[in-house]
Amino acid sequence: MARTIRPAAISTRTSRARLKRGRQPHFNSIGPRAHLGYVRRPDERAGRWILRRRIGGRYSVATIGIADDVLAADGVSVFDYHQARERALELSNSERVAGSPTVARAMQDYVRDLVARGKSTGVARITDLYIGEIADVPLAELTTSMLQSWLASVAAASIRNGAPADDEAARKRRNSAVSRRRPAPHAIPVDRRVRSAPERLRCRLPPARSRRALDRDEVR
Repeated sequence: MARTIRPAAISTRTSRARLKRGRQPHFNSIGPRAHLGYVRRPDERAGRWILRRRIGGRYSVATIGIADDVLAADGVSVFDYHQARERALELSNSERVAGSPTVARAMQDYVRDLVARGKSTGVARITDLYIGEIADVPLAELTTSMLQSWLASVAAASIRNGAPADDEAARKRRNSAVSRRRPAPHAIPVDRRVRSAPERLRCRLPPARSRRALDRDEVR
C-alpha cells in the first residue's frame, strides 16, 4: 500500500520559512501520482518549486521555478504557491490529455507500421508482452538505467519460463531450429541425390534385355 503523504505547510512565505532546509523536499499532493514540492537548501536565498510524478513505477522530478521567498512572483521564473500549483497541474495534465509518447504507444505504432508494410509482427508482439514495467514511461524520460533494469527483469522472466537467457543458449536454440527445418535424406528426390559409383555405372549400362555375348570377331 502506498504511503499517504502528509500535506506540508508551503503555501505562504512565513510557513515555508519555518520548514527545515535541506535536500529533502516538502510535498503536497495535487492529484493521482502527482505532487507539488518545495525544497530549499541551507545556502540558498530562495527555495524552488518542483513537480514529482510517479510514472512506470518510478518517480520523475521536474523543476517548475523559483519560489517567491525573496523576489516578487512574476509567473514566469518566480512563482508563488498558487502559480506553482497551477503550473504543476498543467504539466501533469498535459501529459495525460495530449498523450505524450510513451514506450507502450511507441510499440503500438511500431506494430502498426510493420502491418502496413506487410512485415512480420511476431517478435514485436512478443516484446510488447514484456514492457509492462516501462509501458507508461514517456520516451523523453526513458533512461539507460530504466532500460537496464527492464532487460534484467525480462531475463529473469525468461529463466523462470525456461527460455534461453544468454547469447550462447539462444545460438544453440537457433541452430537446433535450423536443423529441424532441414529435410531428411529420404525426403530428397532420387534424381537430386548424389549417386554412388556402382549406381552411376548401372545407369550407363544398357538394359538387360539388350545385352548379348560378343563373338570372337567382335572382340578383335
